[in-house]
Amino acid sequence: LDPELSRLVESELIEQGVNLKLGCNCREIRKVENGLELILGSGETITVDRVIAVTGVIPNTRLADGIGLNLGVTGGIVVNDRLQTSDPEIYAAGDCVELSSAVDGKPGFWALGSLANRMGRIAGDNICNGDSRFGRVAGVTIVKFFELSIASVGLNSDSCRENGYDTSSCWGTFHDSLWYFPESGKTHLKLIYDKKNGQILGVQAVGSGEMLYLADKAAQIIQAGWTIDKLPDLEQAYSPP
Repeated sequence: LDPELSRLVESELIEQGVNLKLGCNCREIRKVENGLELILGSGETITVDRVIAVTGVIPNTRLADGIGLNLGVTGGIVVNDRLQTSDPEIYAAGDCVELSSAVDGKPGFWALGSLANRMGRIAGDNICNGDSRFGRVAGVTIVKFFELSIASVGLNSDSCRENGYDTSSCWGTFHDSLWYFPESGKTHLKLIYDKKNGQILGVQAVGSGEMLYLADKAAQIIQAGWTIDKLPDLEQAYSPP
C-alpha cells in the first residue's frame, strides 16, 4: 500500500489496542523467564510472548535447477503460456513459477493460491493433450484485517517509479451499498495511471465495506489494459442493497 492508505491500517491497529512502533530495528532477541525480550536499535527493551518474523518468500526451485531447467530473473521457473518449462516434456505450476505482469509484461513472482489453482488446471489439461493457456497476471490480493478489508492490484507508487512511469492518481471515498443502508461500509480507493497514455497501472483500497467485487473488477480492467478514459464505459449491475 501507498503511505496514504497504510496510515488507515496503522490507525486500525492502534484502535485495536496494538502498540505500534515504526521505523525501528530489532538488534537482539533474548529468551527470558516470561517469554522473549526484544532489544531495539534505540536500546529500548520490550517483553513479548512471541515473535513473528515476516521475511517474505522465494520460489523453491532446487529440483528444477538441479535438472537444468531455465530459471528467470525472480528465481522462479520460466514457463510459456502452456506452462511448459525449457524442457517441453516438463510442466511447472504454482508458487515456483515466474509469471508476466499484466501491466507491462515484465517477469514477476506472485505466491497466490488463486493463481496456483488456475495453473494446476491448465497444466493438467495440457498434459492430457489439451491446449489451455495462462495469460499475464494482475496480482490481485485481498485480506481481512481486524475490521478493515485491504485490496491491491497491479503496481503501487514505489514500483511505478522503479519502472520509470510518470504517474498521476485519482482518489475517492465510496460506500459498498447506498449510504443510507445501516450496514453500508466506506471504502477509500486510490487509482494510479500513466500520464503519457492513461493506462491504469494499479488500484489500492482500504475500508470497512465489501471489497471483493471491487478488487475483481480492478484485476479484469488491468488485465485488459484499460486506460482511465474508458472507465465510464464499465457496465455494472444496479443493486442498491
